[in-house]
Amino acid sequence: MNIGFIAIVYLLLFATEYYILKRRYLQKEMFFTSLLIFTGLALSLILNIKKNVPNPHILIEKLFDKLFSLFM
Repeated sequence: MNIGFIAIVYLLLFATEYYILKRRYLQKEMFFTSLLIFTGLALSLILNIKKNVPNPHILIEKLFDKLFSLFM
């Protein structure tokens, strides 16, 4: 995916969140949701720049296998 497109989508998401929460005077919620949005932006940019990203389904299956072996 294009890096510019990712940045635009996340900035629109942040602007919408800022507009909604600023009107309702929810500063604490605005901080945490902004932190989550910018974390998602950073992770998606890192994953987009790094081209050898593994399949998430395989990672989830490996995680479940390890967790099941710990608790069974």
